[in-house]
Amino acid sequence: MPDPKYDKIEINGAEMKICLEFPKKYEAEEAIRQDVKSILSFALQEQLQKHNN
Repeated sequence: MPDPKYDKIEINGAEMKICLEFPKKYEAEEAIRQDVKSILSFALQEQLQKHNN
């Protein structure tokens, strides 16, 4: 059951799926953007390391 406090976005790619949940009400839009960038960057680095070993 979805959390009523969050909006969910799902993005499907050829070989991956990304799901993000955002607070419905947030004041600091730039902080949210930075969090998303950090999370995606970390996930990408982790996957690249797994596939390069």
